[in-house]
Amino acid sequence: MGETIRPYEQDDYRACPRFDVTKASDGYAVAGLGTFASIGEAFAAVLQRGGRVHLSWGRTVIAGETVPEDYAATFDGEEAGRIYHDETGFHEEVWRAFPGGHNRETSRIGGGSMMVETKDEAVAFIERKFTELMAGVRPESGAK
Repeated sequence: MGETIRPYEQDDYRACPRFDVTKASDGYAVAGLGTFASIGEAFAAVLQRGGRVHLSWGRTVIAGETVPEDYAATFDGEEAGRIYHDETGFHEEVWRAFPGGHNRETSRIGGGSMMVETKDEAVAFIERKFTELMAGVRPESGAK
């Protein structure tokens, strides 16, 4: 590849186009872009186009009960992050976003958090941060 991949620098992650990525027999298929040998290459191709990977979203379940306005993101069955609506604390109503995931190719794990005003912003933030993690972008430098 050779190109340096930079994290998304725009404030609004919702502007990033979403790409569907699926496991294929010979690697990872990215809708509209082709098939790549590794997950890192597939996610890097998405980033090079200014995009984010479309994750699967479901309700968070704690002790067998679904939590209102609380959602977990997954990719290929593995945890990728969580968002929830927070109406408590010092802030007006906000959505809290916590990126997760584990990149086995680089041994890095997702982390950090963000508070945003809307659910869409929280979803976009998690999807972009997970895409950067799996593409191998180092958060401290922005370079691969």
